[in-house]
Amino acid sequence: MKVLFINKFLDKHTIYRVPLGILYLAATVKNRHIVQICDPKRRDVNKIIETFKPDIIAYSLRTGFHKYYLDLNKKLKTKYNFISLFGGPHATFFPEIINLKEVDIIGLSECEKGFSEFLVQKRRKDN
Repeated sequence: MKVLFINKFLDKHTIYRVPLGILYLAATVKNRHIVQICDPKRRDVNKIIETFKPDIIAYSLRTGFHKYYLDLNKKLKTKYNFISLFGGPHATFFPEIINLKEVDIIGLSECEKGFSEFLVQKRRKDN
C-alpha cells in the first residue's frame, strides 16, 4: 500500500510542533508499505499525488485546523481516487466527521495498531 500523510509543518501556528503522531504511524508501517509525508505549504500536493499515486491519504486533525484538511480532501477527492483517513485529536473527540461524504475512515485515539492492521487487510483485499 502507498500512504501519503498530509500535514502543514511550517505555518505560524505549527512552527514548533513536530507531528509526532504522523511520524510514529509512518515509522510503524514503513517496513511493509510505502510512505510519504507532504507539507502542502512547501510542496505541490497535486504533483505528489500524480507521481506517488497513493492508495490512502491520511490527515491528523487538530480542532481549529480541521476545516483546512477537510476542504483540501474534498478538492482532492474530485480529482483522484484514494481512501481518506482522518485521525488525531479532532477525529477522536468529534467522531461524527465520519458522516461527511468525503471522509472514508477515521482513526480514534492512539491507532497505530489499528492503522497497521487496516493496511494489511486492505492489501489482502486488493490482491
